[in-house]
Amino acid sequence: MCVCVRCEFHGTTTELSSHVEHCPYEAVSHYITRTESQFGELIKMLQHKDEEISFLRAMLGQLSGKVDSLQKTLEGSAHVFLVVLFSLV
Repeated sequence: MCVCVRCEFHGTTTELSSHVEHCPYEAVSHYITRTESQFGELIKMLQHKDEEISFLRAMLGQLSGKVDSLQKTLEGSAHVFLVVLFSLV
């Protein structure tokens, strides 16, 4: 079996040494290894970003509820204020 990344060559030890010299994957094996490593890092980063997005969505939901509650409180206070104001006129 070839030691090159992605190569599916199977043969004897003698055939292997000859194969490695001409294996198209050998020329790019370092690139493939580095690229796969970078993909792994990107996947971890995406997972972290997904966690951050979930957290921020939860925070947004909580803040939205608080804003709604505050708006209702202010609307009630404004109504009371107008009633008191017009009763003084």
